[in-house]
Order: sequence, then C-alpha cells, then structure tokens
Amino acid sequence: PHTLHPFPHNTTTKSRLSSLPVKAHLRAALAIDGDSIPSITTDIPDAEIDGSFQTCSTQDIKPLRLGLQLKERCILVEYEVPGGSLAHHLIDLKKDLESLKPLDVDSLMRSARAEHGAWLATVADNQLSSILQRLLQHVKEKAGAAATSALPNASNSTSFSPAARSPQGVGTTTAAATTKSVAVDDDDVQPLEDVSDDESKDGGGRGFAAGFGIARRAEPVRLPAKAMEISGQQDSRPRDPVMTTLSSEDADAIRRLLFGNRAAANNDKALPSEWLQGWCFEPESAKSCPYGLRQAEGGPCGIVAPVQAFLVRHLLKIGVSPLKCDSTTGQSALREALTEVLWMVAQESKTNPRVLCLSMGSTAKGLLKGPYGCQSWEYFSRQDLRKAFDGPLLSSAYFVKNPNDEAERLRNGGVLLLLYSAMATRGVEAVRLDADQPQEAQMIGHHNYCTQEAVNLLLTGVAASNVFDGIKRLGSEEPTGTDQTTLKGIEKQPEVGFLSLFESFKSIEVGGFFKRPKSPVWVLHAESHYSVLFALSLKDGSDGDTEELDVVYYDPLGRQDDEKRITITVNGLETEPDEDDIDDNGMIAKVIRTRWSLLAALDWNGSEPVF
Repeated sequence: PHTLHPFPHNTTTKSRLSSLPVKAHLRAALAIDGDSIPSITTDIPDAEIDGSFQTCSTQDIKPLRLGLQLKERCILVEYEVPGGSLAHHLIDLKKDLESLKPLDVDSLMRSARAEHGAWLATVADNQLSSILQRLLQHVKEKAGAAATSALPNASNSTSFSPAARSPQGVGTTTAAATTKSVAVDDDDVQPLEDVSDDESKDGGGRGFAAGFGIARRAEPVRLPAKAMEISGQQDSRPRDPVMTTLSSEDADAIRRLLFGNRAAANNDKALPSEWLQGWCFEPESAKSCPYGLRQAEGGPCGIVAPVQAFLVRHLLKIGVSPLKCDSTTGQSALREALTEVLWMVAQESKTNPRVLCLSMGSTAKGLLKGPYGCQSWEYFSRQDLRKAFDGPLLSSAYFVKNPNDEAERLRNGGVLLLLYSAMATRGVEAVRLDADQPQEAQMIGHHNYCTQEAVNLLLTGVAASNVFDGIKRLGSEEPTGTDQTTLKGIEKQPEVGFLSLFESFKSIEVGGFFKRPKSPVWVLHAESHYSVLFALSLKDGSDGDTEELDVVYYDPLGRQDDEKRITITVNGLETEPDEDDIDDNGMIAKVIRTRWSLLAALDWNGSEPVF
C-alpha cells in the first residue's frame, strides 16, 4: 500500500528523466498524455535508461514538499530516499472525500494520517491542514453532478515512475510499476510547497513547519522547453492561489527594507498607530467626491494617494465619471485599483511575475514593526487576484466597513498590508537593486513618511530613487568608471503620473514620463503630503496640452465636502505669479504649474483654494 517510485534528479543518476530539474519531473509526468511516461532526451552525453531499483524502509522516507493535484483529489508528496534521490507519490483522497461524514479538515486529516502514515509522519499538522483546507475548498467549488461524474477512477496509491520500490515491513517488489499519466488543465496542479528544516512548534514534535522564501523565491514551476514540446502544452502554470506562512526570516528582511538596516536594528522601532487603517471611502465626501478614499490619520498618504490615482484611472477607463460614480461602482474600482497596483509590481519583476498578498495572521498592531504573523497568498492570474479581493479572507484583512469606528480602524492594517505585499511581490533584493544605494534603501523615511522609492514602487512597479526620465551617471566619463555614480529614474511612460512641489523650487527634476502618463491622473507631492489631481476624460491633459483644461483636486486626508474643480488656461497669464502670493500661487498651484508652465492661469471655480 506504500509503494515508492523515485525520480532521481541528479546528473550522475541514471534515469528516464535524469537531466530535468526536480520540479520539472512532476510537471512533465502530469502534463504528458498517454498510458505511460515516454523517455525524454537528456543533455547528458551517452545518457542511459536504467530501470534498476532498491528497497528502503518507511523510516527512510523524508518528505520535502507537499502539493495538490486537485483534479484527481490527491496530495502530492515529494520525498527523498537513501542516496539523495527524489521521488513523487500520490495520496488518493477520493474515497475519504466521498465517505467521511461530517466532511471537514479535522476528520480528513485524521483519516489521511491513519491510512497514509508512512508518507505523512514527519509533516506538521498545520501544513497538512492548510493543504487539506485548499482541497476541500476546491471540492466545494466544483461540487455538482458534472464535476462528480468527471472524476477519474484511480487506485489508492499511484506514483509517477518507471521503477517500483517498497518499504521494508510493508512488502517488497521487483516488478516495474504500472504508471498512470494524468492530463492536466490550468486549474489542476498547485506548485509544491516546501517542508522546511525548522521544527514545527505545533506539530507535536513530529514534523516540520511550512515556509515560503520571498527573498529567495524559487523559479516558476514551468515545463522546460523540451518537455513542453513533448507534452504539446505552451504553459502549464496553475492558477490556484498558494498559501504559506511568512517565515520570520523573510519578515525580518522586509522590516530591514521598510525602516533601513540601521533603524531596523533597534527592536523597538515601529510605525505609529496612525498607520493602522484599512481601505474605505470618506463619508464626508460621499456627495461631492463619491470616488474619494479616506485617509484616517496623517502618515500613510504615500500609500493611499497612488491607490486613489489608480481608482480614478479605472473609473475613467470604464467610462464612468468619478464625480458621478455610485457606491457599488466605487467599491469595485477600489478593488480594481489594489489589483492593478499589485499586478503591475508583479509584471515588472524580472524573476517571477506572480503576486503575493499578505493577510493578517495576528493582531494588526504587530504590523507596525513588520509583516510578522502574516500569511502569504500567491496568485497566478490577475483575474484570480481580483476575485480574491471580493472574498472574505482579503476583504476582512484589507477593508473597513465603518470608517468612523476608531476601534475598527485600529484592528485593520489594510494600508500597510498593501505596502508589504508590493515589497514581497517585487522581492526584497530586487527592491534594493532598484534604488540608487541598495544597502541604504528604505520605504519609510524621516517622520515616518514614505520615501520616493516606496511611492515609485506603487506608481510604476519599480522602486527607483528619482523621478526624472531614465538613468543619469555622474562622475567619471568612462561608462564603467569606478568613480561614477548611477542615479536611477523612470524608465518608461507609467499609467499614472507624479508632480512635485520640490520641482518648483528647482530641487528635483520630474521627467516627461511622470508629467505625461498614459492616463491624465497625477499624484501630487507638496511638502510632506501626497494628494491627487485628475482630468475628467482620458483624452485630456495626458499626451498633449489643450488650451483650456478642467482638472479635479482631491486630498484623502482633507475631509473634502466640496468639489475642487480647477480650470487651467495654458499661457493665460501675462507675467509669472508672485512667488509669495499664497492666494494665487499656493503650494498646490505651484505644483500644477510645474506641469502646465508658470504662465498657466488657475480658476478654482468658486471653491476655496487649497494652499
């Protein structure tokens, strides 16, 4: 009942799949149709196919990773046997799923351990529980006559290998295994999840705890080109989200990037409680600014403003005037904005274009020091990520139902979770390399405000340190001079833009990419605060300049109860406004004129100007 079928993966072991990476073994076996696994040509000179085998005991089984084959209702176990070879085994749970009453995680786990103890003896309860919970969720989603009738009939123990091995005491065999190849659809297989070498705290001294290394993220689970050619599939990546617990090591890495290496070394360093807030709309702005998000307290404006910008962009994109959107459309646009930000960050990643969403696994207060006690959800399609924000898990972690409830605010860390998700998605090392000084990179700067790197990460998907176009090199004239300093800016036209008061003081340069984004929506930076400016049509004010343009200003912290519509007349002034004329040339006016010139005339149309 516990037949082992190893897939040796090192280049010195003779095997039908000897040259493929171990992750590809499983994928190749599952993806190839037919009654048996065909030989795959290797890159090893004079590679031989050898059906030899050896006998090992149950004590020799060392599970390394777990996964799910959802379509077959099976747990996938990747394990190590003597000699360092790796193998894969299926634990078929169809009978349990059909017979257990009541059907829940606890009863399914007890049954699985009782019947398949040889394979699961060293797997911690918490990891096995999370795997079974995902399987039960899938079964419930696929419940119905059609899904039930489509379930294949399989033996209780099916393993993918050309040779059979049995543990001593259970029975030995010298016969070759009968191998069943299983066709796979996009929703079928979840990537294997590491069983780490750290002893589990709640595994009864019996097993190991799961961990997911964000900073050391593995390569995507995909078939090599040669195996894909044999299988006839272009892309076999699954779309089911994968949940793991964020390790303390990865949480520490994010903390060091959050505060900077020096500040993070102080164990007492934490963000103030003002950073504890979830995503919601401003009740006071419901009539005049129904699109407007609420920033409960000062501090996280560098996170809120980019999301507000993407929210408005989405409304413009679907043809809904932000000034007239209803509550349902606004809630959907908020979720689209969060999805867009995280998916953009994932797409900009050079290592693995997948999204990690962190949801609270402990009290929100703990998030002020870093993403400790969080779970990591990895998504494989934009559609699935968007759907997840409608689900109960992410909804409870990210959104606030009653904006005026102070107690609820302090229990929610949705704003911080977005920043942590973006950092984890991009990868800690990749974020550091985006910055001018990688070892000094940080997301939170002086007075607990966001750095430019953090804002750029959410606006462009890349944590560049500057806002000019491209890259600038200072110092040596030689391209690779040792005395040369490289300053990194914006590499391409973004979806939304950025304007800064500091440019009016000639302290920085904002490049054309940020000034003329794909959509006429801008995040404004004035002193230490971020707000939003946008045109009322996608055709206005983005690529070209019109003689006259209406834009709307919104500050999520401002509790706005009136519409701030500004009519910009390009070259409408004969002389530049007085630097000290706060009525006509306040901070927001100065920021706007960095985009439309110093001679732009601004009419606030009867509303009180924001200085």
